[in-house]
Amino acid sequence: MKYLLFLIILVSFSRCLQESNQIKSKKVETQFLDTLLEYYKIDTIANSEISRDFKKYKLYKLSTRIQADFNGDNKIDKAIFTSRNNKSGIIISDGKTHKETLFGCGQSFGEMGDSFSWVDYWGLLLDSSTYNIIVKGSELVGSENIKLENPSIFVRKKEVGGGVITFKKGKYIWVHQSD
Repeated sequence: MKYLLFLIILVSFSRCLQESNQIKSKKVETQFLDTLLEYYKIDTIANSEISRDFKKYKLYKLSTRIQADFNGDNKIDKAIFTSRNNKSGIIISDGKTHKETLFGCGQSFGEMGDSFSWVDYWGLLLDSSTYNIIVKGSELVGSENIKLENPSIFVRKKEVGGGVITFKKGKYIWVHQSD
């Protein structure tokens, strides 16, 4: 009798475990699919916008680190998108010196101001040149071609534009690319 009762409890427990694992598995699968669909949506919109501006690029989620030789010293540098003091920005860590350069997060960067909180997506730009929109005051006065000496970082807001962070003449500069 004890053996039969033990067997019944064991089978019941086993079925409960299987059902629990199936529920957990479906929940993880659903979360994965939701994340994949959101990334695909961003990726599709971003790629259609970016392909008009750039030829060679790689799109990244804001939570993904970008690695490339941004400053031309033949060492791989790392860039992360981050937040500090309720303001967003980018930190580039030099692969040779390990010095960190901060853009945004309360630190002003060219025409960009002190926060990148508007950014929807970012990526690595490998083109040899790009365009710079020239703005005087609040007026758009023209554009110019900018030579890119190294891989660069682009940031974008959907359907608005953005800009490029590139290394020229010993420092990082902002290349403005929106109206």
